[in-house]
Amino acid sequence: MLILIDEFDTIKDKIDFASIVKACSSDFVKFGVIGIGGNMSELVKDHSSINRQIDFIDIPLMPELERLQIIKRAEYKVDSAIIFDDEAMNEI
Repeated sequence: MLILIDEFDTIKDKIDFASIVKACSSDFVKFGVIGIGGNMSELVKDHSSINRQIDFIDIPLMPELERLQIIKRAEYKVDSAIIFDDEAMNEI
């Protein structure tokens, strides 16, 4: 079983999360943590032995052209019922 925790960077109190991962992880239960950050230190700060259970995958930011193509495709799919101005596209 894979348990995915998305938006991990928005969780305010992560202090016991590493203990939960350590206690619940096994050959049959794995955790996937998705969030924005430069390193995994926030996850492991309260349980250093969890380092053996972590693989860090760095995902680069999406290129701007690719992002704009997705937005334009979305506009097309809704027959231009929604149009994003330049400011909105830059914010996205």
